[in-house]
Amino acid sequence: MAVGIIMAGGKGERLWPLSRRSKPKQFLEIGGKSFLRRTVERVLPLFGWENLYCVIPEEFRELVLAEVPEIPERNLVIEPMGKNTAPCIGLAALAVSQRNPEEVMVVLPADHLLGEEERFREVLRFGMELAQEEWLVTLGIVPRSPHTGYGYIRGGEVFRKSPHFLALRALGFHEKPTFEVAQQYLAEGNYYWNSGMFCFRADVILGELSQHAPEIFKGLAALRQDFDNQTLREAVFARFPSVSIDYAVMEKSARILLVPVDIPWSDVGSFPALSQALGVDSWGNTVSGKYLGVDTRGCLFITRKPLFSLGVEDLVLIEAEDLIFVTTKKESEGVKRLLEVIKEREDFKGYL
Repeated sequence: MAVGIIMAGGKGERLWPLSRRSKPKQFLEIGGKSFLRRTVERVLPLFGWENLYCVIPEEFRELVLAEVPEIPERNLVIEPMGKNTAPCIGLAALAVSQRNPEEVMVVLPADHLLGEEERFREVLRFGMELAQEEWLVTLGIVPRSPHTGYGYIRGGEVFRKSPHFLALRALGFHEKPTFEVAQQYLAEGNYYWNSGMFCFRADVILGELSQHAPEIFKGLAALRQDFDNQTLREAVFARFPSVSIDYAVMEKSARILLVPVDIPWSDVGSFPALSQALGVDSWGNTVSGKYLGVDTRGCLFITRKPLFSLGVEDLVLIEAEDLIFVTTKKESEGVKRLLEVIKEREDFKGYL
């Protein structure tokens, strides 16, 4: 057996102000369905509703149940506070191990888009087979451009072949590169975008945390005997470092296999990526609502009122219910810098 673990607790700050504290990115709709709903439906044929879990903070409970009411409420794993993906995945592994320590977990972010979904399910089946043999499997997306917004994984020698997929030894994890380094990665051909999607057994990932992140494992061990004690869970999480599963385990373990995946994929982590996901017209513009433009190219306009534009290029204009945000596509990659300023202003914090 195997279970799907959907990590749905992210803030989605890079798409502010579309993504807000009260309704972050994973609950936004693309083409009539939220990111979360799309993610769940993508893997539902593999697991069924009884074997799908969502890891979320308590404040997202009602949002999740509204989007995917078919998920049993007992399968909502509640994080007391966000501490990045290592504590998140550790808590999920602890929840899964309550029913079967050797259960294979397929761990997926809730806010990605991808194509060729049947092929994606096939590669997950391959990854689950490897995970059952006690490997930590990470999916690497075959890069289509020298992208600076993703981390990379270097692939090594072939470990196993199937009729359609390969498993490679993972030789290293690399942070988001400069454009020149990304070009070099693309030219070398053995570097893959780090998708943040994994397959591993619950007992195996807990064992790796005990070895490589003992401060996290110690807290999880304290929860094991009293898993539903929310007061204890809050106290344990308060002591956890905020650390990714890549840094805590994947960069250190000798059990890592990389499975390259050649499908359309995006984490939709920027406004240019959102434009591509929504689609562009013959001028390269993405527009929602009533619009007329002249000499306007490469813009993203999401507005409630009719919009007219003249002679602008690569502009981002977002009209939310309570604010208007304007930037360029180039500058929009740094929207978190603006949010840091907003957080320092008491008179503006309500817009986060």
